[in-house]
Amino acid sequence: MCESFSLFHPEPPSSYISTADSISALLDTLNPTLVVVDHMFDAARDAVLKGRWRSVRLSPNTVKDVAIDCQGWGIFKWPCFASGYPFPLPWYLFLPNTIGLILPIIYLNFSRTFASFNIARNKAGYPGIIPLYSSGGPFPTKVLCMSTPEADLPAIIPKNIICCGPILQAVPPLPDQDRELDLWLAQRPTILISLGSHLKLSHSYATNLLRAISHLLSARSDVQVLWKLVPDGSYDYEAFSQEEGELGREKDKWGERLKVVRWLKAEPLAIMNTGRVICFVNHGGSNSYHEALAVGYLRNGVWGNKNSAPSCSTPELIRAFDNIIGLSPSTSSSSPPLLYRQRALELQAIVTRNGTRRGRDVAAEVVWEEMGEGMMWGNKYEEDEGGMDEEGDSVMVDGEDGKIMV
Repeated sequence: MCESFSLFHPEPPSSYISTADSISALLDTLNPTLVVVDHMFDAARDAVLKGRWRSVRLSPNTVKDVAIDCQGWGIFKWPCFASGYPFPLPWYLFLPNTIGLILPIIYLNFSRTFASFNIARNKAGYPGIIPLYSSGGPFPTKVLCMSTPEADLPAIIPKNIICCGPILQAVPPLPDQDRELDLWLAQRPTILISLGSHLKLSHSYATNLLRAISHLLSARSDVQVLWKLVPDGSYDYEAFSQEEGELGREKDKWGERLKVVRWLKAEPLAIMNTGRVICFVNHGGSNSYHEALAVGYLRNGVWGNKNSAPSCSTPELIRAFDNIIGLSPSTSSSSPPLLYRQRALELQAIVTRNGTRRGRDVAAEVVWEEMGEGMMWGNKYEEDEGGMDEEGDSVMVDGEDGKIMV
């Protein structure tokens, strides 16, 4: 967590300011009725705040990430960022968790890099500290996030934070995107493995995962695997995937039951929407997580490399497959696969309100309402228009044509 600032902002202050200035100039040119800004796009948020533009922030994450400053002492009940700690916290993790929450704050307060970055911003006319690290803001900006309170951590949720549920893009049906893949999926239940757009697998990572897949295919003759494998360039992928390579041998062994591609022509959500995917192995990113949550039958919920991250181990992956789909086609009513299945369906019903709510529709309604406010009262906040009152405007949950710039 202490290194998060360098991860989010590896660029020099001059580049950051140049980006913010460019966005400010664009906003002045377009004069939008409303700006929808990425919650994590600091340069854009700075430009919006400097110009007092009426805006809505859109976050790909959850309440835990956008309302952390509103929790008071309750924050110490949450697992600290990137710790992997369970919730609720066992007593023996209270102290290390508290240290994990406080240490980044101390670090940032004494960080010369953080201080010099903010000094440069301030001199350029962007007040305060970098928006992502600040609490709230001077204007009553609404924040749209992916949470569903009943399926999330207990939290104090300010009224300006709108929990939309999974905000997923509308995708064309799979036959319209990849007819060949649609026909292949129809053959048998499928395990989809897609570890995000940015993760490139080393030879050892790919080999360990491949061996776990082989074990699964050997135990379950009724399933097949679709694997998007992006190599990291440190090894000869062509040799690895040809007949004499390990991947080539496994593909030859399992035939059509193992399909390995370097890129999916269709959106993963379109593949999941077919109803033929029984398990989605992903990298734990917010979009993948919420896609699985909204679709429901994908048995979301097992950390497949908890003890071997950032790599993976074959035995650990095999145990994860056994928990989620079972290594035998027949399972009892109390088996882990069926229990995970039942829980996944329960969570799907919660986050979609039994199929009556889509996060993107909730978000669109808020944007439309805010656009109406902008057309009625102006596209800029007044100087004395304060932010949300976090004490009074919050709830504790357990569990002319208008122009819009996105």
